[in-house]
Amino acid sequence: MLPFKIGFFTYYGTVGILTYLLPLYLKHIGFSPSQIGIVACSRSLGALVGGTVFSMWFFMLAKFKYLMRMICGLLLLFILPVGMVSPSPKDDCIKNMTSGLVDDLAFSDRSWMFRYDEVTLMFIAFSILVFCADVFALSYLTALQGGCMVQLGKENSKDYGKIRAWGAIAQSTEFLIIGAIVSSTVTRSKICGGWSVAADYHYMFYFIIWLSVVGIINSGYIPIEAPTHKESNSAASPMTQTLTSLKTFKNISWLVVQFCRSMFFSATHGFLTWHVENIGATPFLIGVLNGLATFSQFISFLVATKMIDVCGHALVIVADLVSQVGRFLAFALISNPDYILPLLAVEGLMFGGSWSATATYLSNQVPEGSQTEVQGVFQTVHTTGKAVGFLFSGYLTQALGAPAMFTIFTAVACGALILFISAHIVKTERRVL
Repeated sequence: MLPFKIGFFTYYGTVGILTYLLPLYLKHIGFSPSQIGIVACSRSLGALVGGTVFSMWFFMLAKFKYLMRMICGLLLLFILPVGMVSPSPKDDCIKNMTSGLVDDLAFSDRSWMFRYDEVTLMFIAFSILVFCADVFALSYLTALQGGCMVQLGKENSKDYGKIRAWGAIAQSTEFLIIGAIVSSTVTRSKICGGWSVAADYHYMFYFIIWLSVVGIINSGYIPIEAPTHKESNSAASPMTQTLTSLKTFKNISWLVVQFCRSMFFSATHGFLTWHVENIGATPFLIGVLNGLATFSQFISFLVATKMIDVCGHALVIVADLVSQVGRFLAFALISNPDYILPLLAVEGLMFGGSWSATATYLSNQVPEGSQTEVQGVFQTVHTTGKAVGFLFSGYLTQALGAPAMFTIFTAVACGALILFISAHIVKTERRVL
């Protein structure tokens, strides 16, 4: 299983940088919260296309392993230009506020500091580039995760978390290193009577290069095999059979909750770093925050099998939703960035267990050999939720501010928790669609 472990290491190392640090990079080159939300949404839409369409390519990929290497190369080709250009700062001091003073909000949204035409052009170009990059990224992940499930089989599916943990190792390590490097580049300058703090996040693209190179080399050794579907009297395709198996109230509640949890992921990792920087966090502290969250994920993935055995799949999800409610409420109220540390540790611990519980639960609900199809459904729901979450949280952050956005997501998390518990109280397996 070593090629799968390296595959998760390189994939989540690359995607982790784009998910956690790209919003900060875009903030520092003048993108507004709504623009950052749309760029992140474009990534999720690309992932949606990649995860959905790729299920149809699976058998071809099983025959031509070098397609995996091509996918890694194309991912690198589309993402590198994002780190190569920056807009020009304005020469004069333009105040776009009603008062003559620059307030904190003006520095949380830096778009007014840069030339509008250049930022707009980059916004359009970046949206297209990240869309294309994530088409190939999710194609790679769907093959990797589906192939991993096929190799494990149903009897060993709970060991998936131990393999997926390698992705968390990559993220926790790189965030600490990048945070330390970027902290050494921090500069303070006086603009319009206020102090602006800037940092150079271009270094993160060097990590993307070496991770992609390792991924390209490793891809040829991943033992992707076409799954063997059991003979059935039904003329329905494997995907149709998979969707039919999921059409119960309980199974649909899992998908709906996963959609909500993906929205929460977008709100947290798209704009929490934005918020904590605004309340005084340094780049190194942000690196520690992200590193702690992903290291906690690593621990969680390692013990996910035990968590599921002891608590059951459903109770793991309930615990995660309860923690989501508490964390979002705390994010809205806390004004000291140091207090975010334990909250992100809890987030990481909950994420690994809930992700493994959902992946293995859905895998066990479908016919033998349909693991690739159900992982495609899982990734489709996940990426759709992320797209909606980025758009929603970006709009709310720009319109109301990050604390109000987190308060609204607290209510959404409460609704998801009530739905999931209700679905498991109702004792029925009747198909509802």
